[in-house]
Amino acid sequence: MYDHLQFIQQQLGQRNIETALQQFYRLTLDAGTLYHHFYAYNQLLFLTNAEQLPVGTLIHSDCRARIIPKDIERLQGIEDYTGTISIQFPEPLEESRTIEFIQIIEN
Repeated sequence: MYDHLQFIQQQLGQRNIETALQQFYRLTLDAGTLYHHFYAYNQLLFLTNAEQLPVGTLIHSDCRARIIPKDIERLQGIEDYTGTISIQFPEPLEESRTIEFIQIIEN
């Protein structure tokens, strides 16, 4: 099993980032949602459940963009997003979805 917390600690150490707060952040989107954006300035959001998102979902932030591929299970590591974050689904959600992140707020 992949250890998300160990990976995050390694990433923070490599970037010399000191954390003020580390917690889970859940974003629940209603059925019918096609696009959502929100702000995460002075923080990093590590996406932990990419495999629960529909194939073709685009997640875009100030530092990175990712389209969820068909073979998401084969990806190693988790990606972080910061700044303005936009999530665009390939078609409106048929049911509510919860997107889970580990939120790191920087000192």
